[in-house]
Amino acid sequence: MAFNNSLLTQFLSDCNIRYTVDDGVVSFEYDNRYFIGAIRPTAAFDSSLVLILPGIHEVKPFDTKTYLKFINQLNDQVSVAKFVLDEERNSIYIEAEIPLDSSPELDDLVPGLVRLIVDAHDKFNAAHQ
Repeated sequence: MAFNNSLLTQFLSDCNIRYTVDDGVVSFEYDNRYFIGAIRPTAAFDSSLVLILPGIHEVKPFDTKTYLKFINQLNDQVSVAKFVLDEERNSIYIEAEIPLDSSPELDDLVPGLVRLIVDAHDKFNAAHQ
């Protein structure tokens, strides 16, 4: 069953979380961090919930290879959440994606994905010191 962002925006409204929608992307603050999210189709599933914690670290162009190696090592240590180097913006972000079944429970999925992303961010900060 295909879903759209209204499922996510309804969840955020029900939780009294302010959000904005721009170009099909939902921006909101959750657990004292700014996230972007969307519900979109993927190659394997009709609908997936995607949450991103953008811009966790700025990367100088000459450090790209070093950071690619670093985040690849971290990606082996985390599940569901993945570190990505956005070379266009010279920054690292964390993304988590989960397929949605016919009756998704966002009150479990969103907080769960947020915890996984926050844990991944904490691991990044601990390893990067």
